[in-house]
Amino acid sequence: EGGCGQSFKPSLPVLTNVKIRVYKDFGKTEYLRYFLHVRESLDGSIIFGGSILGDDIPTGNSWIEFDFSDKLN
Repeated sequence: EGGCGQSFKPSLPVLTNVKIRVYKDFGKTEYLRYFLHVRESLDGSIIFGGSILGDDIPTGNSWIEFDFSDKLN
């Protein structure tokens, strides 16, 4: 287990998607999964979440988008 985190404050009143920039080096990534959790506060419960497999991320610098618009009702 392990990981890292990043906090940010959205500039828009409604958060419908998040794009993160990741760098994937060469190597085996079939067992890696990247998670994104959106919370009201650092220790708050998860409002939205998503994940992507390492193999689904292209090698090099990439923007990965997590879309939450279908979860807003």
